[in-house]
Amino acid sequence: MKVWGSDSVLILESPEQQRAGVKERRSAVGRPAQFGWIIALLSLLSACSVFPQGTGFAVTTECILPDDQVDTIPAKWKVLPIPIALESGSGGFPNSEVGPILDAADRWNSHFETVFGVKAFDYGEQNSPRSMSGTRPSDVCSSWVTSGTRYVGNINIYLHSTWIHTSMPTTIALTTTCPNGSGSPQTNVAGLIELNYQNYFVTGKNLPDLESIMTHEFGHLLGLKHSCAVREGDVGPDCDEEGLPTSYLEAVLFPSFRFNEFGAGEVRSDLNENDQGRTNCLYESLKEDD
Repeated sequence: MKVWGSDSVLILESPEQQRAGVKERRSAVGRPAQFGWIIALLSLLSACSVFPQGTGFAVTTECILPDDQVDTIPAKWKVLPIPIALESGSGGFPNSEVGPILDAADRWNSHFETVFGVKAFDYGEQNSPRSMSGTRPSDVCSSWVTSGTRYVGNINIYLHSTWIHTSMPTTIALTTTCPNGSGSPQTNVAGLIELNYQNYFVTGKNLPDLESIMTHEFGHLLGLKHSCAVREGDVGPDCDEEGLPTSYLEAVLFPSFRFNEFGAGEVRSDLNENDQGRTNCLYESLKEDD
């Protein structure tokens, strides 16, 4: 992914835009040296009727960052856990889908508690998770949820029954994070997650595995980019590169999910060595703070 500058908003395009080679650049002059990352999760159609289920991966506690993925961990949160809230009400997540979202958060929580002794996400109580209502802010990066070493707001997760990103209709979900300041990695100060419930997740449309999708999006929220790049100029190695390690292709943070001929999405929610190793590098300072 090409960064236009520390005072720009960079957008990862939809598949149609990627093929056309279109980039959108929006000015963010006046913001304190920040840019927002909008990461699109893409979909693929596969002829396979059954996808192999995740069998679990061993816990990786070391920092593992291959040379070709050095640029895939550009920003993190200063304080953990990150408070998240789910859209509720008549237009929010039905009760049957709250569980898979919390399970996805707990996949990351389990890893962070094992390696760092702290949870990655705080969603409130299992039987009464934190909720929110209201519309998505028009300018995500101007609504900071952090102040120094504490949170003053939540990272909201939105259900869009009418997908507002009309130029990206095939995108399953979007995560926006807003790094601020200089240095490497930068510090995230705001963000949100959005799910496309107009073109997915509903009767008559492809049905992604919600836990897998949210495990992927929570990885982005933590600060990880995709395990490989879908086009020239993106961060990391090309996904079509010959000899690419299997761990890149099997990662939760691989940039696309497949669907079979019946519209069922693959299950890919187990954090593998590549997901865990890059995360350990990004948050390595947590060990130093112990």
